Amino acid sequence: MPRRVRSSPVPEKRALRWQMPPPLRLFQMKAAPARHDAAKATPFSARPLRAADCPCKTVLKRQGARDIAMAPSQQHDTDFYRWTQDQAALLRALPRSSNLLDIDNIAEEIEDMGRAEIKEISSLLRQTLVHLVKIACDPEAPSVAHWVGEASGLQGDAVLAYSPGLRQRLDLPKIWSVAKRNATDSLAEYGVVVPPLPEECPLTLDQLLDANFSPREAAAEVSACTHSDDTDQGQGHRR
Repeated sequence: MPRRVRSSPVPEKRALRWQMPPPLRLFQMKAAPARHDAAKATPFSARPLRAADCPCKTVLKRQGARDIAMAPSQQHDTDFYRWTQDQAALLRALPRSSNLLDIDNIAEEIEDMGRAEIKEISSLLRQTLVHLVKIACDPEAPSVAHWVGEASGLQGDAVLAYSPGLRQRLDLPKIWSVAKRNATDSLAEYGVVVPPLPEECPLTLDQLLDANFSPREAAAEVSACTHSDDTDQGQGHRR
């Protein structure tokens, strides 16, 4: 009798460990609700810099109803003094625990740079006014040509060193007061009596910082503002 051969059962295919999602499942997912509105979701770099974003609250101009803060690079070029004060304040606001910088001294040095700029412009304007007073009070002196050249050069240096942010920090009444005293003391050494000069400076900052400044025209304005009861007061030894 022939031997029956058992047929081995065919093994079932193992079930896949992962299944593809139904075709529509990816498209039926609902978008998660936005946590922020469009305005708040705008990246910081994509929106204009505002005064509220600047720790030092330095505002350059107004655009519509919003204040636009001045970027540090713009502030450095347009208002160097304010830039030095703001940068010093930012340095002092840095944490001290893990910072090896000599923050206090660095901040002080930066502040001194801003104050030095004001001092430089003030000194140049003072010296310019001193020479203008000399020209106005001793117009026949042999040194007039030298005074004109000095006034022109000093005023030109002031124009080159000036930045718009310094205007409100230049104390013109004080500069004029010191210039009057300097010119009076200098001329007195040569016997020149200086007539009473006006309390207010005869020239404005705009005139003193004009690129087309003329020393002789400016001296003429100073001369027109002088007041003297004795027009024949002596002109002593001339240089």
